[in-house]
Amino acid sequence: MAYWIFGVLFLFVIAFYIYKRVALRKKLLLYEHMLLKLSFVYVFVPLYIETNHLGISSAFSYELLGTFYFESFLIFFVFFVSFISGYKFTTSSSIYFSFYRNAEVKYYVGLTFIMLVCFFIFIAMYGGIQFVLENSSRIRSGYVENKSYLASFINMFSYYSLIVLAALYALINMGKGRGKKIFFVKVCFFILLVFTLFKLFVDGGRGGLIMFLMLFLFSYNLVNDKFPVKISIVVFFVSIFIGLFGKVFLFQIFNDNGLSFSEALGKISFLDGIVKEYSHQYMSVKVILDSNAIGSRYFSDLLLWILKPFKLIGMDGVDSISYYNTYLIRGVWDSEVPPGVIAFSLYQGGVLFLLVYGFFLGFLVKFIDSTITNTMSYSKSPFTIAISVVFLLYMPFLFLNSDPALFVQWSLVYIILFLFMVFSGRLKFYKVC
Repeated sequence: MAYWIFGVLFLFVIAFYIYKRVALRKKLLLYEHMLLKLSFVYVFVPLYIETNHLGISSAFSYELLGTFYFESFLIFFVFFVSFISGYKFTTSSSIYFSFYRNAEVKYYVGLTFIMLVCFFIFIAMYGGIQFVLENSSRIRSGYVENKSYLASFINMFSYYSLIVLAALYALINMGKGRGKKIFFVKVCFFILLVFTLFKLFVDGGRGGLIMFLMLFLFSYNLVNDKFPVKISIVVFFVSIFIGLFGKVFLFQIFNDNGLSFSEALGKISFLDGIVKEYSHQYMSVKVILDSNAIGSRYFSDLLLWILKPFKLIGMDGVDSISYYNTYLIRGVWDSEVPPGVIAFSLYQGGVLFLLVYGFFLGFLVKFIDSTITNTMSYSKSPFTIAISVVFLLYMPFLFLNSDPALFVQWSLVYIILFLFMVFSGRLKFYKVC
């Protein structure tokens, strides 16, 4: 009972803290975003599961319910304290970045060309659009007979649509241009919007669609320097719909064996369904405690991500924390269940590493947020806004899934792009005077 009361109180404190920060600063940046999600994943979800004995993924055993809940919550509290301390007690960044404005149009065109070519190569390598639409979930899971890591890698470059979309949205909202010029930008934006939605349906990932919605929230926030309440409400409810019905309905529309919406609705208990999608982070911590696996990875996952690219040449048995976590849970060597940031820390070096890693992440989030804030003050442009949005969209994966190999895999195309921008002299960093 005390655990439940303390958890609810902790939720209210965090919610009030986030509200005050957003109301005062009129911005929702990475820190507030992560506190909100971490509170849901590591406080609300455990409370719901332990109170109702519902809402856990089918990958986990119900025998773990009612065990280690006090130890788990104590570990969560330690992480929150270290994360918030890392943010509060480190200095802000004195850096901002600027993009060469005369090159912006060239980048819009070049990135659009790359993403279109890569997307259609991906389609061709899998035998055509009909096969891809009917098997999007199986392709994503790697369960098709003709699976191709190379095709999946090439398809990753089509995610450049997000940065171009964010830049065009910012360009329109900043009121840059008049008459025919802005009309042309709006037409390009609409075409790219439709293409991106279609591409995300083809990919079959709920996270991609939710990122698409968050893109507009962050872009509006950075352009207008105010928190978009109405957009946030829409994003919240549509994200819930995607989370609940994406796998069982939305991505099965083009599949003859897919469920109708009424059938999908019958399979989903609203709150239970939401909690189930995020239960793996909490339950992974219970598995570690139950298996006595604290420190069992010996920091290896801080380096093993380097081997991930070798999958492109057919190398099997590549190790990463998601494979190990899934193995402990289900006895299968697969990457189905990523651990989440707290379980990841415990696997590497126990509670001591949890403290250090939480503090480091707090420092990293503050560095990113303050760099973005400086950039919006000194060199705000459609492309610097778009670059900032990409960071705000991709960095949460480092927390919620916490598999460095998967994070590098998802972010690789943007790492390549940003390195190219820097070495070509188009993206430059300056010190605030």
